[in-house]
Amino acid sequence: MVNQFGTRTPEVWSPNEQLLSKGFAGIPLDNTGVQYGLKALHDGVITGAQFLAVNRNIGGLDVDINYQPERINADPEALENAYRTGAINTAENLANVPIIDLRGPDPGIAHDAFHSWQMRARLQETQGHARNHVIWYGAFPLAGDTVFTTEPCW
Repeated sequence: MVNQFGTRTPEVWSPNEQLLSKGFAGIPLDNTGVQYGLKALHDGVITGAQFLAVNRNIGGLDVDINYQPERINADPEALENAYRTGAINTAENLANVPIIDLRGPDPGIAHDAFHSWQMRARLQETQGHARNHVIWYGAFPLAGDTVFTTEPCW
């Protein structure tokens, strides 16, 4: 997604980027400032010490999707472009857009069905309905089932 997010600057290149002499696409993801377990703390499920330990040690992922002890900091250009281009979508201004949401079994990854229902909730919150949203679920990510004409999902 280099065309959408831009490339990472040389001062933040990973060993793989250095080896290739080329920056990967900017990362529009960030977990700096996120308070993991806050609801659990408020609900009395975890202690204050556990809350602090989780947030002190949570870490993040690097550009190669390897664990790192530091949290993820978004690349500013990538983050700005993600909102500007709709890659991060909070569902405003979609009332007149037909949405066909292709999903398949991809648990915990980018095309997980969770995101379909997340978009559905955002649409309902922002426009009061989701009549323009169809979820087409298939055998693998990004390919809806061929029975869609007789058995639509939603």
